[in-house]
Amino acid sequence: MISARSISLILGLLSLGSLCFAQTYNIDSLKKVVLTLKDTARIDCLGSIWLYYMKEKDEDSAVYYTQVSYVESREIKYIHGIARSFEQKAYMSMTFSYDFSQTEQMAREALRWFDLTANKKNFGFA
Repeated sequence: MISARSISLILGLLSLGSLCFAQTYNIDSLKKVVLTLKDTARIDCLGSIWLYYMKEKDEDSAVYYTQVSYVESREIKYIHGIARSFEQKAYMSMTFSYDFSQTEQMAREALRWFDLTANKKNFGFA
């Protein structure tokens, strides 16, 4: 089993954006780690997996991980996770479908949720 310290280190590296996702084993490692996580740590890791698929331009996988993140955030009432899900939906709408009306709608919803939490990480993306 992976220790909490190892998980913290992995998530810390991911949040810095310094981990290179060019090799398959990195995403495979993230997918294994996410299975051991719970609550907000799991949702934050799902966001890192989403970022990998956005960089790969894999719309189906990006949509999937955003939806899982949104549903799990709602279940545990993780306001920051809900806000991030809407921010991710806005970004996908802009990137994949060029639907700027949808992008604006999702970004506004993200901002509404960000207003409900003290955690403003990624607020600027929305």
